[in-house]
Amino acid sequence: MEKDPVWGMDIVSVSAKEAFEYVKDSLSALPVSCMAVASGTELAKLSAIENDNASDGFIKGNTNTGLKLPIFDILVPADIPALILSDINDKKLKSEVRKHVFTINLLDYLNEQKKRVYLLAESEDDGMVCFDYLSLKHPEIDIKGIAVIDKENRADELIVNDINGNEVDIIISGMSLELQTDFLRKNKHSLNTALWVGVSLCELTTEESEPVFRAIKDYILGKRLCRKIESFAKA
Repeated sequence: MEKDPVWGMDIVSVSAKEAFEYVKDSLSALPVSCMAVASGTELAKLSAIENDNASDGFIKGNTNTGLKLPIFDILVPADIPALILSDINDKKLKSEVRKHVFTINLLDYLNEQKKRVYLLAESEDDGMVCFDYLSLKHPEIDIKGIAVIDKENRADELIVNDINGNEVDIIISGMSLELQTDFLRKNKHSLNTALWVGVSLCELTTEESEPVFRAIKDYILGKRLCRKIESFAKA
C-alpha cells in the first residue's frame, strides 16, 4: 500500500486485496473502522472546498497537497479518474477498478457470511433500490434497517440509536463523500458497529451494465409505485 502523492494518505493506491483484508480484519473488532469507495468526481469536489471553510472533518495539508480526510482509514478508487487525480498509473489497479473487484468481493463476502447490514441513503428511492437489489442479488445478507439522511432536517441521534439497537456488523452508506464525512465527524464515536463502508448506488449495483441497471431501477421503482396506487385504491 503506497502513500498517495496528491492526498497525502492511503487513498487510491490500495489494492482490492488489501482493502478486502482490511474489511475482514475490521469486522472482527470494535471500535468502528471507516472506509469509502471514492470516485474521481467526489475527490475533485472535495479538493475544491476552500481551506478556510474546512470543517473539523477535514484538516489542512502542510503544503499544496489538498485536503486530507482523516475520518476515513482507507479510500478505495471507484473509477479511473480517481487514479488519474492521484497520478497512479498501475495497470493492476486500473484493471481492478474497471472490474469493480473490491465491491463485488465485498458483497459476495457479506452474503456468504450472512452479515448484518444497515443501509444509509440520501433519498427513499435510492435506499429502496439498494434494499431491493441486495435482497435479489445477495439474499443471505441480513438487512436489519434502512434510513434516509436528510441534508436539511437531520435526525442523527435517532438513526444512530436505531443502528446500535439492531446490533449490525456493517453500515453501507450510499451518501455523498462530503455528507458521509460530516455524519461521521459528528457521530463516529457513538456508532456501536465494526465497519462503515461508503459506496455509491451505481458502484453497489455494479454487477449490472448501466443500461441494465437503469432498467432494474425503473422496474423496482415502478413496482413500488404500483403497490402505492393499489393501496390507495383499496383505502
